[in-house]
Amino acid sequence: MLERTAAFLVAVIVLILSFFFVAAAVAFVLILAAVLAVRWWWLKHKLRKAAAAEFIPAEYTVVERETQQGARLPPDAK
Repeated sequence: MLERTAAFLVAVIVLILSFFFVAAAVAFVLILAAVLAVRWWWLKHKLRKAAAAEFIPAEYTVVERETQQGARLPPDAK
């Protein structure tokens, strides 16, 4: 009778400890996923910001192409 009670208590303790182990593992995975998601967002944010900084707004004027007769070429160029 005492052995059955001891075995039952060991089984209950193992069950409780395994529950806490699984809960800790799930919490660790969730925290890791959150950290990776924040890191991914931050990298995308930095890349978007860098791409926006590369764009330089400017004004321009379209210049028509010169004709062959009015072309300003060096004398030896044909």
